[in-house]
Amino acid sequence: MTDFAYEVKMTCRGCSNAVDKALTKAGLLHEVVFDDQLVVVRVEEPLDKEAVEKKREEILTIIRKTGKLTEVLNNSKIKEEVLKSLDAKAAEKAAKVTSDQPAKA
Repeated sequence: MTDFAYEVKMTCRGCSNAVDKALTKAGLLHEVVFDDQLVVVRVEEPLDKEAVEKKREEILTIIRKTGKLTEVLNNSKIKEEVLKSLDAKAAEKAAKVTSDQPAKA
């Protein structure tokens, strides 16, 4: 699992909603924290060093396409409550995938 952090200049809730919508459309597990101007995206599959850089740029492009000024942040800037929220979302997603599979006879 790899977390990616971005500082995104969001001046209103409409801005944060636009970022949220773009990341949701891309199928990315994420948390948008308007008050901290922070977006954190979690990628659950294992990534090698080259894939991490490629994914970081891919996510950056998705966010920037919303028209928001965006910079990559060091992951040390991610607050513990944001990580806990992502953990809960990941668990919810995993439970949904499990419940969507047909029962074996």
